[in-house]
Amino acid sequence: MENEQKLSPADTQTSSLRSVWRGLKLHPTVWKPTGDPKALLCVCHGVGEYMGRYDELGCHLTHSGVLVFGHDHVGNGQSEGDRVHVEDIDTYVQDVIAHIELMRKRYPALPCILLGHSMGGLVAAHVAIQRHDLFTALILSAAAAELEGTFSYWIVVERYANDPLVWHGPWKAGWGAAMMESITLLRENAARISLPLLLMHGSEDNLVPITASHFINDNATSQEKKFEVFEGSHHETLHDKEQERARELIKEWVLSHLTAAQVTEPHSQSDSSAETETARQQAQEEIVKGSKQPGSAENTSVTDSL
Repeated sequence: MENEQKLSPADTQTSSLRSVWRGLKLHPTVWKPTGDPKALLCVCHGVGEYMGRYDELGCHLTHSGVLVFGHDHVGNGQSEGDRVHVEDIDTYVQDVIAHIELMRKRYPALPCILLGHSMGGLVAAHVAIQRHDLFTALILSAAAAELEGTFSYWIVVERYANDPLVWHGPWKAGWGAAMMESITLLRENAARISLPLLLMHGSEDNLVPITASHFINDNATSQEKKFEVFEGSHHETLHDKEQERARELIKEWVLSHLTAAQVTEPHSQSDSSAETETARQQAQEEIVKGSKQPGSAENTSVTDSL
């Protein structure tokens, strides 16, 4: 398409992007408009997938001057790491925060909106809680604040199953336990979601029940909320029968929140949050020193988790 430019990792200048987990390389993707961008949209993809599955969305938004970016989570897509496994979901969270901080340094005057789908919605919610100062708005698509069904269920079966970059192997029990812990933490802290909030969910979602989005909608303290239900759609509204409406809705939400980039410091956090930040910084220092060692991975597979 003539109005957008999909950049290679080398062109993004983030080809050296590293995870807080063992310093592993992350694979970034950027969709950049031909003119000067007017806003940034960071995308957090779901479990087992990768950023390339958001190509239609990225291309759609560049026509409106929005720069779209994200990376394959560690262990997903073309990023390094054990396939679809971390011992703590906060690894994904801190990697996203680091990537956003990098992009905000390059585009300090631009507003940044955060979008997360499924597990990526869980990650995005935690990012928004920890660093709401980085964003002007939040979009959660079937965010995994609750689980139902199995990973074997996907409405776009053929497209998903035939994609070589999508993980089709077993899911480790340790990763599933980390997911459940992260979901519990989100449900305990949902009231700390205060950004303008767009929630999207398919009425026939058999993986993340629609009650998950209802929970976030009922408990978030955002003064501005919009809850859009896609009747007859399943888990992936961006790949379902109303995908064009889903893309347009995201575009409208982004363009309606083009306020000046926030420059305030992060919201004061509890002592436990401060300790988490200190631990993260220490982990980053260990990565630089090359002393961070991999933890043991549980090899038992699970299917009933997200």
